Amino acid sequence: TMSVKADARFFGRHSVTELQGWTGYELEHSGRLSEPMRYDAKQDRYLPIAWEDAYKIIAEQLNQLSSPDEALFYTSGRVTNEPAFLYQLLVRCYGTNNLPDCSNMCHEPTSVMLGRQLGVGKATVKLEDFEQAKLIIMFGQNPATNHPRMLEMLAHSHKQGCKIISVNPMREQGLSAFRNPQKPSHMAAGKKDPIVDDVIQIQIGGDAALLTGMAKWLTKNNKINNDFIAQHTSGYEALDHWLRQQSWSDVELGCGISKDEIINLARLVAQSPKTICTWGMGITQHVQGDDNVAMITNLLLMMGMIGIDGAGASPVRGHSNVQGDRTMGVHERPAPSLLDSLEQVFKRPMPREDGFDVISGAKALIEGKLKNIMSMRGNYAVATPNMSAIQQALTTTELNVFVGTKLNETMLYPGANNIILPCISRTEQIITSEGEQFATTEDSMCQVSRSQGNLKPISDQLKSEVQIIADIATHLLADTTIPWQAMGQDFDIIRDYIAQAIDGFENFNERVRSADRGFHLYHPARHRVWNTDSGKAQFEVPHYPITFVAQQMR
Repeated sequence: TMSVKADARFFGRHSVTELQGWTGYELEHSGRLSEPMRYDAKQDRYLPIAWEDAYKIIAEQLNQLSSPDEALFYTSGRVTNEPAFLYQLLVRCYGTNNLPDCSNMCHEPTSVMLGRQLGVGKATVKLEDFEQAKLIIMFGQNPATNHPRMLEMLAHSHKQGCKIISVNPMREQGLSAFRNPQKPSHMAAGKKDPIVDDVIQIQIGGDAALLTGMAKWLTKNNKINNDFIAQHTSGYEALDHWLRQQSWSDVELGCGISKDEIINLARLVAQSPKTICTWGMGITQHVQGDDNVAMITNLLLMMGMIGIDGAGASPVRGHSNVQGDRTMGVHERPAPSLLDSLEQVFKRPMPREDGFDVISGAKALIEGKLKNIMSMRGNYAVATPNMSAIQQALTTTELNVFVGTKLNETMLYPGANNIILPCISRTEQIITSEGEQFATTEDSMCQVSRSQGNLKPISDQLKSEVQIIADIATHLLADTTIPWQAMGQDFDIIRDYIAQAIDGFENFNERVRSADRGFHLYHPARHRVWNTDSGKAQFEVPHYPITFVAQQMR
């Protein structure tokens, strides 16, 4: 972490107009936010404000809205489980589901399609499955650049005799020659291990077409798991019918590689007793995102690769706790079961209407329908598809509140009231009247573990995210029986509530302390329990023609 502070002296030297001209990199490296600040339009500068005064302004502004739905509450994946849970509780007690989250932008098709097809929108694999897999197919991700910690796991699987195929429009150097920085022999002798057996270089956007060709060959040659399909799935006939209608010339046009190459890959799938498919944002971040995820899942279901060891679906998410935030209830379209559970535990009604996600929230902001925005970490304007339009719109609001550790582009376009609240970072200690606290995160594979900083906070003015949320709740919500301040001091109390309110977290405090790596959340699909509409795993027919991207590129 940095020892430089972006404090009152820093803001005294630089007007907000000047800072608007800085790059994101320059802003991030200007120092750690170290005291609460409020924008002063007369001086065009941020000035220090006492915490108490900041809370009063926030409560006053939020309480004078004609509806809680005029406020938006954004979250980034930097937020750990305990503050995420407390934040969604605060927002719902206040009265809205306007809880857009950065995962709206990255793995939304994963959450939606896996939820529809398998009953839970998350990975069905554990780390241990990679030890046993015989075939791993990676779609739309560059681990060497974006998921370096995954490389070691892949290198290890490869040594165990697992075949690894990368489906990607570009070849990535780190996959063909992996040097493990933790192995002296690799660094000194320049020794390299190849990780990938083959790179299937499809054209951009050709994933659904490639998967269609593979599925077409596997079904036609009856290389599929008929027993699994009959016992555990629904919708196979419709998919089979659709696959027969797709011509091989369209498949080749759609993915940009030959029928022979596609069949070779399909044969590998047919021969493998244990297959994992992993994917990154190259699969989800475009118009056919839903189709791409659906076809990956269709392939795994066809082969009966869900619910056995060494196989399954492995979406690789980016930010440290983007998955945990969702599990904790940060969601603009909450499941009724989550709201029922929160009502039962906290004895108060929860709002039932869907809220804004990142995109609909951005539109509402631009159209002037939102008066207040609060951002719990993250960089909202930069996460949206149209940064300058959002920055402009932020200047028209009555209140913008930013909880963060460093300055960013979203904080520099003030509305009538602009407040920055500095929080303790993930690498710093949180020490309260109850002693040292720790938080938890959930990774892409549903593993929940402790997250605890060991550095002294850079400033004694910083508060934990949990404390900031508890303080705002105390000022904002008049009649509340929820022990916000006790939770601010003792994160175990929050975890006890999470244990009651969120599925899979029974005995949370005990389980997260009992093992170094924490614990794995129960995943029904791993046990072939399908919490879907049909009660079975669901095949899905793609929505777009498989030549869609090829036709667009002409």
